[in-house]
Amino acid sequence: MIRKAIKGTEFKLKYNFINFEECLNQFNKEKSVHIDLSLMPKFKNEDEFILWLAGFIERMTIGGKEKLPPISNYIPKGFKIDQAEIPVAAEPSKEENAEMIINYFKSEDFIKNNKISS
Repeated sequence: MIRKAIKGTEFKLKYNFINFEECLNQFNKEKSVHIDLSLMPKFKNEDEFILWLAGFIERMTIGGKEKLPPISNYIPKGFKIDQAEIPVAAEPSKEENAEMIINYFKSEDFIKNNKISS
């Protein structure tokens, strides 16, 4: 099925045949195909299944859009930063937090959107 779907695209299959039964029954470090089907989500969890399937297809094919290089490639070699140089935002005091929460519940936006019965 994957072979049909990628026909005519820049993608190519890495392997002509994958013995799924062998992958399930024994894990061999020398094998070029490493598949753990126990991690496959149920099909009814459609979003999770699609993400898993996309990752599976990515491992079984070559070609297509190249992955972005790691962000470390963009950091100059001699760049260093100390913990002291990282700016830290001041946390509001507990009194300020409490006051902000009380003011929110008294605000027109809250009252308008959440009709409170008196």
